Order: sequence, then C-alpha cells, then structure tokens
Amino acid sequence: ASPMAGVQAQIDSSCVVKSGASDGSKPLTEALLVTALKTAYNNGADVNRIIVTPDNSVVLAGFASAAGRYRTIQGKEAKTIVNVVNLYVSPFGEQKVEINRFLEAGNTFVYEPEQWTNVTLRPWAKKDLAKTGDSTKAQLLGEFSLKHKNYKASALILESA
Repeated sequence: ASPMAGVQAQIDSSCVVKSGASDGSKPLTEALLVTALKTAYNNGADVNRIIVTPDNSVVLAGFASAAGRYRTIQGKEAKTIVNVVNLYVSPFGEQKVEINRFLEAGNTFVYEPEQWTNVTLRPWAKKDLAKTGDSTKAQLLGEFSLKHKNYKASALILESA
C-alpha cells in the first residue's frame, strides 16, 4: 500500500491557526476564522469554502447574532426561523459554509477547491478472476489520491494548542 497523507496533513504548519487552549476548551471564534482566511489569502488562495464540524456549525450560526447581521423575512405569511450561516462574507471574499461530520472534532478547514486535484497513481483496470461454475468473477484494481497544489493555500483551525 502506498503511504498517502490525508487532507489535514497536507496543510503547511504555518497555515494552522490554533486557539491557544491546550485542552480543546476554546471553541471557534470569528477572529480565528478571519485569521485563517487571511493566512490562506496571503499565500495565494481565493478561499471560497469553509468546512466545519457539526458542533462548529452551531458556533458559526451564532456569528449571525452580532449587531446588524441578520436576515429580514418579508411578508405577513413568513413563519420561518433561520439559524444557519451558509454563506460567510469576509474581507477576503465570499465563502460557502459546508458541514462535514467526518472532519476531526473541533477543527475547521478553509480552502479553495481549485488548489486540490485527484491524481491517479495506478490506472483502474479490470482483472478476471478464477471462474467458479457459471459464475464469472472480476476484480477492479487502481489507486488514486488527493494532491494539494499549494500546501500554503489552505488553512486549518484547531481548537487546541
């Protein structure tokens, strides 16, 4: 098996923003998010995605309660309560917010999808296996991975130091 690094391991250590709490007790803040966006922007990325854990999606929704940042629902029939941030507008552009249950707990990932690509390590091929009676068996073999084109063009926010 080929040793490959996961997404979080492919981010340069200078692009990791830490909350400063050694026990993971300091949650995501807007200041940490803006710092991560600025770090990636300064390194050549036009970040347009923010990936958050389910817990951090709730924290991010709380950012909207700051003074002057709310959504007005028009009309008398409106009975919708909105408590989500699905588009975050920062000094570094607009970022779509996506929730990801597989992101490591407490982490937030900001990136530009165009800075990532799939690479083929071994082309996919079909290999016929031994025949058993009327059954024909086959196996698909191949390898691919994810490549970060610029290790500094993404940022990761960690809730611990």
